Amino acid sequence: MAVFQQLQEKELKRGRLMTEPDGPAAHAWVKRVSDRVIWASGLGDKYRWEYILINAPGTANAIAFPGGRIIVFTGILPVARDDAGLATIIGHVVGHVMGHHMAERISKEFVMGFAEEIAREQGASDSTIATMRLVNRSILSQYSRIHETEADLIGLLLMSKAGYDPRESVKLWQRMNDAAGEFSRGHEFLHTHPGSGTQIADLQAWMQQALQYYENPSLALPVLK
Repeated sequence: MAVFQQLQEKELKRGRLMTEPDGPAAHAWVKRVSDRVIWASGLGDKYRWEYILINAPGTANAIAFPGGRIIVFTGILPVARDDAGLATIIGHVVGHVMGHHMAERISKEFVMGFAEEIAREQGASDSTIATMRLVNRSILSQYSRIHETEADLIGLLLMSKAGYDPRESVKLWQRMNDAAGEFSRGHEFLHTHPGSGTQIADLQAWMQQALQYYENPSLALPVLK
């Protein structure tokens, strides 16, 4: 909650918070597609969902926070292009919520920071602390990639269950990779992902499972471990 509020306040001060009157079409599009994906997730009644749009054409990113808050940076909307593309993105970020990924990362960062403090108190040298930080970053990076892959799978199933053709997800991620160099602040949505070849191969491997949900939305989602 605190991270979300800080981000919202920061963007409000920067004048980049896009209200519904500022961008009615964009808000309506994000809400319509997100509502369907959230229905598919089964989390519609668990949280009071809120959609925030940030007017940042140079930033292609979207984030979902625990508690039902989704932030979409407008730079990602042209890449989404259509309903299925946007559903791929929203499904992915909601997949992070379903997988409790943000909570896991915060927990790991806390433990690693605590271990570093103990090492420093016990007289560890600066070089030892630096090595610990490098190892910790490597571990967090590995977990990030695992989380991204899991969110890709969950998102694929969610968009399918919501009535969007999962085969369009491959086209979306191809557009993401093609557009990566066009953004002034980089392409945050791709930053922690596995390589595009691996990711698209994963999507294609999961496609038959996803098509079952597309053809029969009443199927129950698999239980997350």
